[in-house]
Amino acid sequence: MFHVGASGEGFAGGRMKKQLIVAALALGLSVIPSTAAVLYPSIIAPLRSAIVDEIDSLANNAALSPQEIRQLRLLRQSTRNLSRRGRATLIGDVQILSGLATSLTRSFPEGEFNPLLQQAILDYGDLLLQSAANLQTNISGLPPSTGANTASNAVNDAIQTLGQLDATTPVGTGVQVLNRAVSRLRSAEGISNRTRPPVSLSARMTATVAGRRFIANPGGISANYSSGTETLTIVGRETGGFSPGSSSIQLILTGVTPGTTTLSLGSPGTGSYATFSATTPTNSIGLTSLTGNVTVTLNTTTGQASGRFSFETGDPFSGQDRVRVTGGDFAVPLRAF
Repeated sequence: MFHVGASGEGFAGGRMKKQLIVAALALGLSVIPSTAAVLYPSIIAPLRSAIVDEIDSLANNAALSPQEIRQLRLLRQSTRNLSRRGRATLIGDVQILSGLATSLTRSFPEGEFNPLLQQAILDYGDLLLQSAANLQTNISGLPPSTGANTASNAVNDAIQTLGQLDATTPVGTGVQVLNRAVSRLRSAEGISNRTRPPVSLSARMTATVAGRRFIANPGGISANYSSGTETLTIVGRETGGFSPGSSSIQLILTGVTPGTTTLSLGSPGTGSYATFSATTPTNSIGLTSLTGNVTVTLNTTTGQASGRFSFETGDPFSGQDRVRVTGGDFAVPLRAF
């Protein structure tokens, strides 16, 4: 009656496709459609398919036992939990998986769902390891302090905890490992945020990318200006927390002179342009502006560049991979003046 095997092929071929990153990851790589509750549906997909198959099998059986009636009720509730609306996060995914694992192992004591649950646990363990690496990088950039040391120790504890996972880890143990790692990472992120010094208004880059807020890390913002070629290059990079991977915005501007300059953004070779790139543990994208504009002020007294920008990226030939960047704002000291 059980059909777990039917979903395996779909899982192998569907993980983290480029379209998923463009449409959902939009940089910090953390939000799929605004109505989705699952950040990484490709990981959950095999489990969801198996649940749906079992619901169909039970629903078509006219003579269900009391246990099977309870199983059918639980499976339907599980599909509702997977389809609930909400903002998708990695932590939320782990919580959803934990709830599914607890319910399915209790209601199906023979372990019919266990292979899929174990694979999902391993996959989320890998994502949490990437999050831990991002968070440790951010913590290493903090000034030395007791708080920074405490945060670093919490991340190391999470990494060691996740190291306990392998293909033979029982489902219950695997869920405990994930939850402990999440707890330690959340603690580290909270300490890190409290320890981080205030960001100077002279070093910032923010924007909205595909509906998601982009805030560059203070140490990931730079600007280089060549007075000889009147070229200004500005880069903002965002990493960290529970958004595995990184994303960046780059503005390559020509014809910039002291004072305020307004420029159109197009594709490389046409003058000024912008790029947006994003990486995850399993994929990456790099997109270039098709249209847009920027207004930049070059202050020769303070040695600072500031301004606003917006642009739309995409493949200039196919018109695909569209990502809209709006409300861009930056202010950054120049490294070379």
